[in-house]
Amino acid sequence: MKGHRMSSLPIAQYCAQAPRLSQVSASRAAVQSSAFHARCAGDPKGDKLVALLTPEERAEMESWAKPADVTLPSGVTLRYDDAVKELAVALDENGCATDNEESALTVGHLDLAWVVHVDGAKVAYVGDIKRTAWSCPDGPESLQLHAYGQAFADKHGCDAYVPGLWLLDEEQWQWGALRDLLDFGTLAITQRIVAAAGNADEDGYHTGPHCRSCYGRMHCPAHMLPVSDPVSALEPLTKPDALDDESALSALLLYQSAQDLMKKVKDNLEAYAERNGGISDGNGKIWAKCMAPGGSPRFDAKRFEKERPDLANQYITHTKPKSMGFRWVKRGDHG
Repeated sequence: MKGHRMSSLPIAQYCAQAPRLSQVSASRAAVQSSAFHARCAGDPKGDKLVALLTPEERAEMESWAKPADVTLPSGVTLRYDDAVKELAVALDENGCATDNEESALTVGHLDLAWVVHVDGAKVAYVGDIKRTAWSCPDGPESLQLHAYGQAFADKHGCDAYVPGLWLLDEEQWQWGALRDLLDFGTLAITQRIVAAAGNADEDGYHTGPHCRSCYGRMHCPAHMLPVSDPVSALEPLTKPDALDDESALSALLLYQSAQDLMKKVKDNLEAYAERNGGISDGNGKIWAKCMAPGGSPRFDAKRFEKERPDLANQYITHTKPKSMGFRWVKRGDHG
């Protein structure tokens, strides 16, 4: 493979270093996700991957539901058992499907896909499993899903494709628009895929809101040490009505970088304290992990709902809208 993997395209389009930084270490969530994907696909390696999880990770994974069968507004029914699963796909430098992964520009492993005939057209439906909607900020419009869709559709001689997400925490599908492979809008997406996959800026680190979606940001010198003079960057905050769009964005990015930096400092200090029985202040006190006593009664709502659904349904209520805090979302999607 000559370029970045399809899973890295959403961040590679903004920063060529991000995919490389993300390879430094894999999160426990990624290990957990790999185990779930393998088990869903019936991969013989699934049991071995599950065995590598902690009891807590295994219990959480066991609560996840595999993608449900779905009937779309078009009348198409997609059944999980009928899907092609865990398939390697690749695109060349022209954005065309190729079976030669070694010489391909970008390679990916899609989770599941179907080929369906709709109104005389051959359409590929490509689904990807994500833990939460926040792990894929662009939803079904993610470049990762478009790359999967274009590679799978072209490989199977389809006229169009539809990208979709199965969200584990919500146990529901999100589907994007049908994309005709010969439409100008789709060809523009192909250009973005090729550009992102081939982004080879070896020297530049490009910071911005996209850093929040970068798994490697904790290893990034540009993100962790964003400015040499933070006082000047934060100066507008000290003056009434001094903030404007540009200075507010700069201050926000600095604040988010500082959050990550302080988390890394805290994680390292906690690890040191655990290894050494705490950090002493030299005056009789130590900074150490403290545990709350267990044994308090707790109502297991999930178990009750599973074992007594008839009774549980009588007490189900619906929550009211509430603030979820501030985060990066598409304009118009913040409620």
